Amino acid sequence: MNDIQPTLFDQFKDYIQGGIIGLLFIDIAMFLTHCAIEGTMEGYSLFTTGLLVIAAALFFVENLYQHQASHEH
Repeated sequence: MNDIQPTLFDQFKDYIQGGIIGLLFIDIAMFLTHCAIEGTMEGYSLFTTGLLVIAAALFFVENLYQHQASHEH
C-alpha cells in the first residue's frame, strides 16, 4: 500500500494559480489606470508585472507537465 498524502500545494493549486492570475490582471488594470490619469508611463514600475507573468508561466508549464504525466501512467 503506497498511500501518498497530497501536499498542501497539490490541494490548493487551483486557488494559488487563480490568485496569481488575479493579481496579474489587477496589476495590469492599475498600470492602465495610471497611464490614463497621468497620460504617461513614467513613474510606474512594471517589476511586479514581470514577476507575476513568470509565476503564471511556471504554474501553466507545471500543469501541462502534470497533465501529460497523468495520461502516461
